[in-house]
Amino acid sequence: MNDSFYDAPPPHGSQGMASDGAVIREMSTYMTDRDAEKVCQLFADGLSSGVGYSRIFDFMDRQRIDSKMTQRLRIAVLEYGDKLGEAFARFGVLDAPMRKLVLVAEEQGALPETFAGQAKLYAARYKRKKQVIIGVVEPCIMVCLALFGFRGVFGGLIEMFQNDMGPILWRIGLKALIQSVIFFMFFGGFAYTWMNLPVDSAFREATGRIWYRLPVVSKPMRLQAVANFARYLRQSLRSGMDVFRSVELAAEASNSPWFMGTINKARDVLEAGYPLEQALRQLKGLPDEFTDYVGIGEETGRLEENLVFLADRYDVQATEAFELLLRAFIYVVRMSFIVVVMVGAVFSVVMLADVSW
Repeated sequence: MNDSFYDAPPPHGSQGMASDGAVIREMSTYMTDRDAEKVCQLFADGLSSGVGYSRIFDFMDRQRIDSKMTQRLRIAVLEYGDKLGEAFARFGVLDAPMRKLVLVAEEQGALPETFAGQAKLYAARYKRKKQVIIGVVEPCIMVCLALFGFRGVFGGLIEMFQNDMGPILWRIGLKALIQSVIFFMFFGGFAYTWMNLPVDSAFREATGRIWYRLPVVSKPMRLQAVANFARYLRQSLRSGMDVFRSVELAAEASNSPWFMGTINKARDVLEAGYPLEQALRQLKGLPDEFTDYVGIGEETGRLEENLVFLADRYDVQATEAFELLLRAFIYVVRMSFIVVVMVGAVFSVVMLADVSW
């Protein structure tokens, strides 16, 4: 979409709508997790305190959150009377599951709670990514030492044995430093790109679904998918969605290929008149404990409370699994580092023995 938007009204009614009444997406707003969290938190705080959309858009301007996007939202909502959810869907604000939640929550008057819950999700996702980056710094340093430092020293032992050691060590150290700096520049670029991936990205979803299928290393992601499923299911039900649409949206938002692949079975069970617990048992990869708590919540009328409990419980399990996996990865790197050093030392001793002989 270009700047002509400011001179002409956005599509309304039959314009800008698909034949089934859905809003046609005209552009994408590539928001990072941090920006998405800010937007959700601003709407949550503003709406819960009774502030109107106009003031919230002013706050977004002051927070320097994509001024063009903010201006488009202001014009669409305040001047042309679009609903907030329609404007979000038209301009690609946030991600697809959240846009659906906003569309429904706006009808039910549950926007503050929906935005507040989603802000926590974006914040948690950013925090996990930050933990991953910090966690792999030490292994990267060890890789640099092994590949660029000790390998150079071992490779130059014969030369040092035959010549003055000082200049050779200086040359090896300088070369290792330059190579390490280049390595960390690439690592830093990758880390920055990964931390700032758009929340609404087909590449991000595809990569996540591929990683999800990997054995062992995907355990933290699978546990996190269960936590996200619980949280989105609660938000959807709270915003007024019907049960099947809530389950479908939660499965989509979890980015679990197992949930999405078996969602039709859950729909068939719901259409047959069975309770939500029985429908969720059809979703591949959803723990029995999860469905048991859902069944208890249905019977006691405390379904929302149980879903909050499940989301927090699997969040903790995902964090513990991630920390365990990271410790195992660092341990393997350390052991590999020791092996490289020992092999290099033995090889160098053998080479020196041959030269002296």
